[in-house]
Amino acid sequence: MQGVSKAVREGSSARPLLHSVDLHIAHGEIVALLGASGTGKSTLLNLAAGLEPPDEGTVCLDGVPLDRIHETARTRLRRRAIGFVFQFFNLVPTLSVLENARLPLELNGLDDAATTTRLHALLDAVGLGARLHAWPAQLSGGEQQRVALVRALVHRPALLLADEPTGSLDAESGQRVLQLLIELAREHQSAVLIVTHDASVAAVADRRLKLVAGRLEICPA
Repeated sequence: MQGVSKAVREGSSARPLLHSVDLHIAHGEIVALLGASGTGKSTLLNLAAGLEPPDEGTVCLDGVPLDRIHETARTRLRRRAIGFVFQFFNLVPTLSVLENARLPLELNGLDDAATTTRLHALLDAVGLGARLHAWPAQLSGGEQQRVALVRALVHRPALLLADEPTGSLDAESGQRVLQLLIELAREHQSAVLIVTHDASVAAVADRRLKLVAGRLEICPA
C-alpha cells in the first residue's frame, strides 16, 4: 500500500478511517496489526484484498495495482493469490467441511490427487479429519474457524489475510492452529497480515503495527 486513504460514509458526511497509509509485506513475512475497535483494521484488510477501492493511493499485489484492473481480473487474481480468514468464517452453509475447504482448489482448477492429499493432511492437522462430512451448522465456532483457516491456506496463496484467526479457539487449539499457519506461510513464502487483539498472537509476528488515528505506528518490541 502506498499513500492509501479511506473514509466511510455516515449519512451525508464522511468519516476518515485511514490516512496516507504505507505498508509493504515481503514474501514469507508475518505482520500483526493491532488497534482499538472501529479504527479501520478490517477496512485495511478489505483494501489489501481488493474488496474495496482506496479513496487515494495504490494497493498492489506482486506489482499488480488492484485498484486499476478490471473487476473480473481482480476477482481472478484474488481467487488465485489471496487467502482470507474472515472473522465470521463465511462458510457456505450448504457445503460440508471437506467441500468448503476444497472450494479454492476447485475455483482455481487445482483439484487433483496431490492437492486433495494436501487438503486432507491440513484438515487432519487442525483436528477435523473426523468431521469431513459435517455441515457448518453442526460445527462449533472453533471448528468453523479451523475450516476457514484450511480454506485460506490450501491453495498456497501469495498473501494471507487473517481477521482474528484464533478468536473462537481455546488457548491450546489457538496456539496449535497459529503454529500451523506460521509454518505453512514460511514454507510457501506467503506474505501474512493478521488482525488481532491477542498479544500472544501478535508476539509471533515479525513486525507489529498499530492503527492510531488512521495511521500505522510501529509497536515496541
